[in-house]
Formats: sequence, C-alpha cells, structure tokens
Amino acid sequence: MPAYKYQTKDGKTKWYANFYYTDWRGEKKHKCKRGFQTRREALEYERNFIDQGSKDPTILFSSLVENYLTEYGARLKPTTLENKRFLIETKLTPYFGQMRICDIDPITVHRWQNELLDYQDADGKGYSQTYLKSIHSQLSAIMNYAVKFYQLRSNPCVAAGGIGKSHADEMKFWTKDQFDQFLENEKKMPIMQLSVYFSMVACAAAKYWHLLQMTFLTMPLSVSIKTMK
Repeated sequence: MPAYKYQTKDGKTKWYANFYYTDWRGEKKHKCKRGFQTRREALEYERNFIDQGSKDPTILFSSLVENYLTEYGARLKPTTLENKRFLIETKLTPYFGQMRICDIDPITVHRWQNELLDYQDADGKGYSQTYLKSIHSQLSAIMNYAVKFYQLRSNPCVAAGGIGKSHADEMKFWTKDQFDQFLENEKKMPIMQLSVYFSMVACAAAKYWHLLQMTFLTMPLSVSIKTMK
C-alpha cells in the first residue's frame, strides 16, 4: 500500500494515494486521490476505501456501518435515518469503530453493555430501559447485516444477551375507592389543607380527561380516524 508525494504549484509538498481495487461487480478499477497533508493520511484513505469494498469479516466496524447506512438509508425516512446515524455515531462507533467485526465477540459486547448500564449524567440519571433496548437492538441489526453479507459466523449480540426493556414500566393509578381511603386518612392528620389540595388536583385531572374525550367525540369522522392513526 504505497503512498506518493508531489509538489503543488505553490511549492508545498503533499501526498496522494494511487491504487487498484475490485468493485462489487468483480471488476478491477483504478483510484487516485490527491491532497493529503501526510503519508499516513493517504495510506489511511486507501485502507478505508478498500475496506468498505471488502466482503469478509476483517472489515472494520466503522466501514461496515457506512455500508450499512448507505444500503438501508434509501429505504428510510430522512428523520429516521438521521436518528439512526446519531445513535450509531454516539453509542456504537466510539467503542467498536476501529475493531474488525470478526474480533467483536460476546465478551466485548458484554463489556460494552456494562458501560451503558453504569452510565450516569450530571444529575446521576442513567439511560432509560427503552433507550438501552434501542441501542442494543441497533448493534444487533448491524451484526446481523454482517452475518448476512460479510461472512461473519454469528451475531455476538445473541450470545451476550440483551439489555433494557421494550416497553416502559406501567404508570400506577389509584382507583376512586383507593383515593377516598387516602382522603379519609389525610383528614385524621393535623394539616387538613392536604386533603383539600389533593381533592382539587384529582378533580382538575378528571375534568381534563373528560374534555379530551368530548373533543375527540365531537370531531368530524375523517379527522378522528386520522388522529387515531
């Protein structure tokens, strides 16, 4: 993988990559790219270019991701593709980017999962269970793509096991009997104003949901159906 240097018109020294490769049709092609500041940059360009055309499991994860997004991007809405790219670039590529996909084993995936589970922001909050599930599912989808098209023997995410939950935990509500019982207990407390406050909140919430139902029921049929979709 040689790189070559040349002189520009203003006397500066730069490097260029000049090589042959085989495209996806099996045809031999020539590639020349100029303008690199260092020999290392020219060699890295050649390696990444050839890597993206590779069809074996020695391809780098970062190159695999580019091929994955290129092939499936045309089938996705722009916003969906942008969200997918953001998730990959912030949660997957920083960890797996420079690894060959054949070197990503279940233990590696498990260690990556532990980092996600241990993460906490400035307020001490971690990722939600549904977000953890989305991140893991995205990695698994990419590795399934590698199994199908890049001769990867198996998906390491399967052996490592999943993390997160598909659905958020259910919100718990009081029944009317439970709320009445709560008010009775509150009336026995020295601060009587609490029962009044909770009664006002409950009435306001009930009125709000009633108005939402009435708004929906009085909509034209076509609007209601569109809203439900």
